[in-house]
Amino acid sequence: SVSELIDKLNNNKTNKDPDECVAIAKALGKHGDSDALEPLIQKLKDLEEGDWVARVSVIEALGNLNISNQQLDKTQLVQTILVDRWRNDAISDVREAVQKALKDIDKKTGGYKPAAQALERYSDKG
Repeated sequence: SVSELIDKLNNNKTNKDPDECVAIAKALGKHGDSDALEPLIQKLKDLEEGDWVARVSVIEALGNLNISNQQLDKTQLVQTILVDRWRNDAISDVREAVQKALKDIDKKTGGYKPAAQALERYSDKG
């Protein structure tokens, strides 16, 4: 269940077991349940200096969640968290994952403005 996966994500020692983190994030992304939003955001913060493959998976999962505009506003997922990764992550795969997640969010929400603006502003800039 989603709540079991969230518990697993919260208990995952990312630096010791990034592969488990990847698997959990993928499973949460498949479910698409917005309950996973805050735990995934927290995990992405924990991973800032950690395993980049796990970062990619968490970002992909965030892009796959069915999140309302209200939830996006409340967490500032697009404006602060994803854009920050896109602009500052040293790993190009992570930046590409952010770009795709923003496109997914834009599409799912029918054009969430901050996602559209970020895509316009930062796309195709090495």
